[in-house]
Amino acid sequence: MANEYGLCDDCVNEGNDDVCLDCIPKNFEPKPLTGNETPEQLYEKGEQFSDTYDEENAFNCFLKASEQGHAQAMIQVGLRYKDGLGIKKDKEKGKYWLEKAIENGETHAEEYL
Repeated sequence: MANEYGLCDDCVNEGNDDVCLDCIPKNFEPKPLTGNETPEQLYEKGEQFSDTYDEENAFNCFLKASEQGHAQAMIQVGLRYKDGLGIKKDKEKGKYWLEKAIENGETHAEEYL
């Protein structure tokens, strides 16, 4: 690691926001949940976990946000159930959450059904 950010030379020289898998865990590990997060904060935390390839924790954050009415998180939960990403594959649960997202205004979720 040759710079103040702790990134490898390849990541620094790329000049974009992408970093290699070796640099992700050292620099971008999400902070643990406090239990007081809003649905939007849970959704964002799910995105952070997904960015670090921690799909199980990502799923759990998206599910908590979904249970609190976050429609975009409902899409993530539906797709993850459908594909078995971070959770055991369950097409029926995937369909359920995608339909819930549609009911909550995310009509583009229809393309995933």
